[in-house]
Amino acid sequence: MEQTVALDEAEWTVTTQRFFSCRLMLNTASLGAVSLCADAGAVRELTLDLLGYAPFQGGGLVTSVDAPWQHSGRQELLSDIYRATDHGVAFDLGSLLPELLDNLVDGMWLNVEMTDPRQPVLLNLSTTGIRDVLPEFKRCLGDLLPVNFAQIRRTQLFYDSGKWQLTSGQMKQLRDIARYIRADKKVKALTIDGHTDATGDRLLNLRLSRQRAEAVRDYLIDEGVPAAMVAHLRFHGQRYPAASNATKTGRHDNRRVMVALQRQETLPDQASNQGVMKGTNDG
Repeated sequence: MEQTVALDEAEWTVTTQRFFSCRLMLNTASLGAVSLCADAGAVRELTLDLLGYAPFQGGGLVTSVDAPWQHSGRQELLSDIYRATDHGVAFDLGSLLPELLDNLVDGMWLNVEMTDPRQPVLLNLSTTGIRDVLPEFKRCLGDLLPVNFAQIRRTQLFYDSGKWQLTSGQMKQLRDIARYIRADKKVKALTIDGHTDATGDRLLNLRLSRQRAEAVRDYLIDEGVPAAMVAHLRFHGQRYPAASNATKTGRHDNRRVMVALQRQETLPDQASNQGVMKGTNDG
């Protein structure tokens, strides 16, 4: 089945939730919904929710191609990595989203091909009117957080033997956590647990685990996390190993600080940060 979205159906809209998600959507009465999705944590997808379409099977790919009135023969593969959804498919765009947006500005269309053996589908998606809403979509992309809640819900920092000072890489992890906490008002508390391996004196290890946990707490506070949000600051020494202390790898895994976030999911969503913009047909 080949289907082309008519020009008068090509009304693209943008829905944003600042810091967390950006959606560039095409809703049609004949086809269903097509969305360019970008979320915090570098999630970039093209999703299709197709009317009357069973769960997807088989292969698929998405390309940008010349509009019917263009004749340069351009065609660029954007993704053949996908996952099935309840009503269609989601393609992983990865780092190619900026290239796709540039192609859309140039007037190229989107083609989606799904080689489902039950019902092969080729969709030709007009991008007419998309230029009107691309600036808003790009602004939203620029505000997206580098991490999402699932990625930082439980973060482990690992240490060299005897060390408690933060490395530059650990500081980067903690800055990302602090930035997320400042943006997501549903995060209500965090717990910090310091650990060591079993090398050396037990009391010295207890002190070392305290130094590690306190250094993490202090850095997060310096990055704007309210001190009152630290519900528990605990230091366990060598008491709770995550792995065997008999191996080098196990000892490495035990020299750690765990930062765990607590989120109150029942709070209202960040409605004040949401917006919708529509594009108009430009012919």
